[in-house]
Amino acid sequence: MFINREKELLELVQFHERSRKKAQMVVVYGRRRIGKTSLVKEFLRGRSGIYLFIEPKSQHLIFRDCERALEDILGHRPSIVSWDDLFTLCQKRELILIMDEFQNLSKVDPGIFDNIQRIWDDLKDDPGPLFIAVGSYVGMIKRIFRDAKQPLFGRANGMMRLGPFDIYSSLDMMGANGIGLEEGLRYYSVFGGVPRYLDDIGRERDVIREMFMGTSSFLREEGVNILTMEFGSQHKGYFSLLESISRGKSTPIEIAHHSGLNPATVSKYLGELDREYELVRGERPVTVENNKRVRYRIVDPFLAFWFRYVFSRASRLETDPERVLNEVKGDMPQITSRAMEGVVEQIILKEKSLISPTMIGRWWNRKGEEIDIVAIDEDTDEILFVEVKWRNRPMGIDVLNDLKRKAELVQWRRGTRKESFLIVSRKGFTKTFGERGAEEENVHTWDVREIERKILRPNR
Repeated sequence: MFINREKELLELVQFHERSRKKAQMVVVYGRRRIGKTSLVKEFLRGRSGIYLFIEPKSQHLIFRDCERALEDILGHRPSIVSWDDLFTLCQKRELILIMDEFQNLSKVDPGIFDNIQRIWDDLKDDPGPLFIAVGSYVGMIKRIFRDAKQPLFGRANGMMRLGPFDIYSSLDMMGANGIGLEEGLRYYSVFGGVPRYLDDIGRERDVIREMFMGTSSFLREEGVNILTMEFGSQHKGYFSLLESISRGKSTPIEIAHHSGLNPATVSKYLGELDREYELVRGERPVTVENNKRVRYRIVDPFLAFWFRYVFSRASRLETDPERVLNEVKGDMPQITSRAMEGVVEQIILKEKSLISPTMIGRWWNRKGEEIDIVAIDEDTDEILFVEVKWRNRPMGIDVLNDLKRKAELVQWRRGTRKESFLIVSRKGFTKTFGERGAEEENVHTWDVREIERKILRPNR
């Protein structure tokens, strides 16, 4: 199923139009299973060009693949014996050239990027072709095209990072497989917005058991398959760090203590995982600039789940998978509740009905006080405080009172700001809360029906 990605498709179309005047090189990158191949193939549909999946094999065999692909377009089989032949032919015919898993070319010939640089520099100012390099290993792709020491540095006209689906498109995809809102929210908390995983949901009777717990389950080794090649010989250290974060260790000191790694090594790895690999994110209290109280979290819900319940329980999965499955089921309300904070944040940013945020995120202080979401409009002095409680019982007025107490601890523009409050509850609110909330214009409440209306409403 191909849904969404209209923005990315439009960008590729625009690069194609520019290539008619001057050759264009575009890089499409992102983690595996995110939909890069589907995107470029959808773009190629109805256009003249070839798609090549680069296997780590000899150049001779890759050139044979090129000849077969070109034969379908040209009506005859050309002779391709060098990269010059391929790029020159694509230029003359103004063809689109797509190389998927582009980073694998380094295994074919360690000097190949120098060769491509030479060829590209000769033709880049002439019309055609549009060259699209697709890569799944984020760190490797960024080094190839953004490292000033690499031959292809500065050659790309555009770098397109393909991210996961938002909650809206994710539920659209699951809905096509018969998954309803609450069930879809639970699965989103495990799989995030990764299209390949979401497309499989609904085809299994017991999704978690079938996709994770069996010895031959589709996702049992997925984290290893995604990240081992990315990290190379240092993967054990990175894996230890990611496991620690998945278990709730969020500060560098906590991570170092739990993982057993040297604090200096932890600091180095965290920086690389954040900036180079884009797998973790260092966060500060949203209203505090230049604050040293950094907390780290794994950006991808799937990897957070995999490290917590699959990687860290590998031995137990071999001997007692049912026990692990029961642990997952017992923790699912907590897993979903954490994910719902991100869902609510997406709704606030998309709707802009309560506030038009210029800043949004979590807030906390040294004393352990926390607020799930604080959204700020710096232009209007508005601030929205949000508490998300995805529990199996109605929320009482005590939740609102506690949120207001914590709001007093937030120093941003106190005395001049305009405050409002949002409480999100899966099972609604007590009668007392309803009576009190109805009296206050700056208090808003969302239950599961309101969430459904906002996410699944037609023509959003």
